[in-house]
Amino acid sequence: VDRRKKILGLRTNYSKNSINDFKDKSGDMQTSLFYGHNYFNDISANGRKIFARIQVYEDAGVDLEDEFGTDDEELGDLLSQWMKKNSVNHASRVTKNTRNEIRFSVRIPLFDEEGLPISAYEFSKKCANYLKKNFGIRSQNMTQGLGDAHIIIKNKK
Repeated sequence: VDRRKKILGLRTNYSKNSINDFKDKSGDMQTSLFYGHNYFNDISANGRKIFARIQVYEDAGVDLEDEFGTDDEELGDLLSQWMKKNSVNHASRVTKNTRNEIRFSVRIPLFDEEGLPISAYEFSKKCANYLKKNFGIRSQNMTQGLGDAHIIIKNKK
């Protein structure tokens, strides 16, 4: 029991090498399973953490400080609101914010409304559709891999 309490207290964030961490810190299979189970419970309840990057090219005719919508909010602020609304438990944090780039650390759901798995690509595609539908902004989804979303804003229609 004391060993399990100690393992629970080791860390709350998980690295890309979580499987290797299990082996290195556990010592036995039962503890590894316990640690893995806690990791799965965390991502089930709080979503999978990804990093989202939205980059605006200089010739796009728009930047993240331009105002849109009925309240004339900056595009960067609107994107931040969208990330919060579409993340698990509204877990979204801006990690970089300039006129031409905004980055987020965000927790995305494991599955969509139909029970299908969601990847960083699908999440960023949803964001790109939001930009096009609401503001007429065309973008390209350059996402590759499971944990990094990347959208490039090309130009305003």
